[in-house]
Amino acid sequence: MKIQKQWSSDMMADGTLLGFVPTLDVLLSGPQGETATWEFLIDSGAEFSMAPRELCEFLGIAWEDGTPMVVSGIAGRDECDVVGRIHEVEVSIPGVDRRLVIPIFFAAGDSVSLIGRRGFFDAFRIEFDQPYRTTTLEPLWDESE
Repeated sequence: MKIQKQWSSDMMADGTLLGFVPTLDVLLSGPQGETATWEFLIDSGAEFSMAPRELCEFLGIAWEDGTPMVVSGIAGRDECDVVGRIHEVEVSIPGVDRRLVIPIFFAAGDSVSLIGRRGFFDAFRIEFDQPYRTTTLEPLWDESE
């Protein structure tokens, strides 16, 4: 089973179109069973997935209990460092009949939401098709399991 997802438009605050980016809707569950769909940028260059602290709080996760970490990004400058905590989070992908547990780095404040390699890229063969602006995800597990 393959899932194909159209890329999303990347807009500036004033509505100017910057281009198109590979995104994925991820289903998450809160502490009382409430669910939310959160859009993540699929980032093959990121080791860990990342999200804002606001999402950590929605999920009912005690941010302070996570493993502390500082993410430097590609700039390598101290002013670009992001402080946060890593938590293992169970996620669902629409159209996939299996939940995944992936490490997510929850930034101390606001941040971009992205899906990184660890945990996620281990579970799917992922193909980016720039000309057609689509991403294809193919689960790497035996579907009869």
